[in-house]
Amino acid sequence: MSVDSLLTLVGLVFAVYAVLPRHRRLELRMRVQWSDILVAGCGFVLASYFVLFEDLPAGCIIPGLELGRLGLSPSVAAFLTCIATLGILWWKLAGPGLSGKNGPRFRDLVEDLAQSGNYSDLHSLLEENLDRLMPLCDRRGKPKMDEGTLTVVQSLNRLLGDPLFANETARRRPYFGLKLAGHDTTMQEPFFENWMRWLVSNPGSVLYAELRDNENLAQGDRYEVPSRNRILHYLFHDVKIAYQHHVWNPLALAALEDLDRFRLTPAQDPYNRVLGDFHEDGRWSSPLFATVRIFDIMVMEALYQGHEWHMFLFYLQDIVERICNNYYPEADREYSPDTEWPLRYDYITSEVFSVLRGWIKETTEVPAGQANVKLQRETLDHENGNIPKSAILALGQCVHHVARAARMAPRTKAYFLRRAISTFFDLRARPETVPYARVLVLSLLQGGLLSRDDGIEVTRLALVDAFSGFDTIPHSHEHVAEFKRAIGYTGPAPSRSRR
Repeated sequence: MSVDSLLTLVGLVFAVYAVLPRHRRLELRMRVQWSDILVAGCGFVLASYFVLFEDLPAGCIIPGLELGRLGLSPSVAAFLTCIATLGILWWKLAGPGLSGKNGPRFRDLVEDLAQSGNYSDLHSLLEENLDRLMPLCDRRGKPKMDEGTLTVVQSLNRLLGDPLFANETARRRPYFGLKLAGHDTTMQEPFFENWMRWLVSNPGSVLYAELRDNENLAQGDRYEVPSRNRILHYLFHDVKIAYQHHVWNPLALAALEDLDRFRLTPAQDPYNRVLGDFHEDGRWSSPLFATVRIFDIMVMEALYQGHEWHMFLFYLQDIVERICNNYYPEADREYSPDTEWPLRYDYITSEVFSVLRGWIKETTEVPAGQANVKLQRETLDHENGNIPKSAILALGQCVHHVARAARMAPRTKAYFLRRAISTFFDLRARPETVPYARVLVLSLLQGGLLSRDDGIEVTRLALVDAFSGFDTIPHSHEHVAEFKRAIGYTGPAPSRSRR
């Protein structure tokens, strides 16, 4: 091995380093320790010594080092030294990279990349070390952390709690966000909430593409959730995952904040516009519609999978309440109360009524003895593990909000209330759901709550008015009479009913 060969080898090492992807170079910076630099330096000096061995003066020869006795020429010895040095470095650097020892370097790298906005390299660095990173952070049942490991954990904790990192992950690498969210550590909770909130708040996100590709029904009103729709499948193929993440919070809170903001400028509210093509195309870029659709998928999966929790479906009545407060038909000169959905707000409200009705009626599609459909009491007391009853209470609250909506046209109010009334007759017609029908009547009259005194008479009168135009022909005379007595209807028969 000559001097030129040694220099060529050193140059080749630097060239390989230069063409490595940036995240690989960053990872090497994190892995390299002073001992590695010492090994590389000693190897270079020793190789140089062997390359120059024959030209060295006698005083510079290491005593006792007789290469001839070993059967080695200086060039071969230099070559073997280089191979041994590279082998030692490879062995040290190719091993587990992230550990407590290099925690400070990891922290410095993460902070440098985050502060400079270099999220592509930051994502690559994290993904490369994710399988080693998350076990370090999960200390359940493990002894106290050493200082280096604590540095790693604190660094990751700050990063996952940073809304900007979550937003950039959702925008650039949304499916990498699934990997971060999928690890069972408490640190991913703020990350998941910010990540999910960005996805549902931005119509250009992959979540909207998945929703549009998720319209096939599996059974009844239950949607299929194929594995190709990776975010929806991750959350709902086992609804316990959605429950652990509290998916309802980022969904509903983002929607409610939007509605609160729209209320400040009702004339500019995008939902105070006539329907137009919203029903066909516009809904697929609507965060409000996306929120309602995801709730539909989530609660229906909870119902079919036997999950005993209402998944906070009551957020939907909060949405309807704000819609009624924001309702401002004067914002669009083309508004006409004679259409099915005069405003886009009416379409969203119709969707809420549809999904609530669906969860109630789907009671008959699951096994009768399933715990989350077993009614304990025919009262307005909450039964958090009973999804149909929770939906009935939420529907009653929605009816109450609609009945008191100041600017909504009477014809539009009656449209929504008749949909709630028809749910009573659907339940009353089947013996196994008669108890639910009785609870529904109570919920409609009391606005979904056990004790409410704000406008209950207004709600009852709105039900009476809606029932006056209700088509009773398809329903039993006995059931019609029962409902009339319940709401105090004393007017003329709304329509002929069959016996």
